[in-house]
Amino acid sequence: MRLARSLGIALVVALLCVAAAAGHGPRKTHNCQDGLMYTFDETGWAIYAGPAEIGPNHWYHSPPVALSLSADGTSLFGSAAIIQHEEHLLVPGKTYDVRARLNADEAVEATPFRLFIGAFGNALFEARAYKSQLGAGGQLVEFGSFVVPDPNPGVMLIFPEMDNSGLSEINATGRWGVDDIEITEHQETAGLGDEMALDREPIYARLFERLAAVPGLAYSSRRLKPYADVPGSEQPALFLTTGDQTPENKLGEPPTWILGADVFLYVRMDDPETIPGAVLNALIKTIEEALEWRISDVVPGPVFAPTGRVQTTLGGLVQYAWIADSRIVEGVTAQQAAAHLSIEMRAAALVTA
Repeated sequence: MRLARSLGIALVVALLCVAAAAGHGPRKTHNCQDGLMYTFDETGWAIYAGPAEIGPNHWYHSPPVALSLSADGTSLFGSAAIIQHEEHLLVPGKTYDVRARLNADEAVEATPFRLFIGAFGNALFEARAYKSQLGAGGQLVEFGSFVVPDPNPGVMLIFPEMDNSGLSEINATGRWGVDDIEITEHQETAGLGDEMALDREPIYARLFERLAAVPGLAYSSRRLKPYADVPGSEQPALFLTTGDQTPENKLGEPPTWILGADVFLYVRMDDPETIPGAVLNALIKTIEEALEWRISDVVPGPVFAPTGRVQTTLGGLVQYAWIADSRIVEGVTAQQAAAHLSIEMRAAALVTA
């Protein structure tokens, strides 16, 4: 919010919803039950830091206007835009999903895109996107969800910017294209009459997919083998097995589950100068990084309230997944070392991915 405060004036503008009318294209209205759509042709957008431009000069999804956030490497943060409204546009107690069209073709990893929604000094929602998380061209990015508090803070800001606040020693560079910021009411996909039993296998399959992709592995499997049966050419090796599953039952509420998973890492070092524990520590670090929040990690609802975007939700399948415990055993043999990681996840049947 440092940029928002520096503007010094309040902008009171009309925020427009967009609804598709059959055969008539987009229709703009002030009353939209689904939420809000910002296409940057609304009046009231203010530009902060000179390189920012509103227009089709870079990229847009819905012509004729889009937002281009630029930086020239001479400032510690990039350009930004802000729109503000004094009215209570969002309903207290309701959950809203946030998405936007982004283009990172000319962006750089060190300067991510940041989206802030809320009031001065009171963030309802904040998220970042990095170049490595997007493909080429315009991408529809699902940022996640948030719940509007009661009472509603009232003044709502939409604040897209290039953000380098976490790397203050590095100047902001690159260019982000952004269009069609959507804030829509969250739609539940399950009700009282729907299936409430948890489907566990997609969770474990997604977890294995995430862990098997960490760099440095020569082999991965969900079928555990003794280390003696894994040749050195297939190490470092990762094995994932299903762990304990404990229900959290409350009368009148959907059941939630604490799901366990066990990760076994094998490292064989024939070089006597190489410390197996150092290799295992590096692998554990990459697994920690694999369990961090990503742009695809929507916040699952309606059972779980949105939380800070730190841990992965495995694409909305769980509330969180993290390492609960780890143990390294060096000297299994002269060349062999192993590690065991306990993964903990919390999940419920009534979630939307």
